Amino acid sequence: MRAALESYLAGVGADAVFEIEELLERGDRVFVSGFIHARGTTSGIEIAGPGVGLIYTFRAERLRRLEWLWDKDEARARFEAGR
Repeated sequence: MRAALESYLAGVGADAVFEIEELLERGDRVFVSGFIHARGTTSGIEIAGPGVGLIYTFRAERLRRLEWLWDKDEARARFEAGR
């Protein structure tokens, strides 16, 4: 996961911004949806990525699991269902 995230961030550049659209918390789980705004490091082209949904699961105050889904609605449904 770390290598994938580092590769992604290298492509979108240090000025990339994640715009939060929705944030929900239920017990040890957190749901975040939003959009990524960035400029390609090589091309210089500005992009607004598709919506993304993230589900964070914590245990003993540590991140235990991160689910990253390109379909925000599917991510929210998984969060709501508790899976």
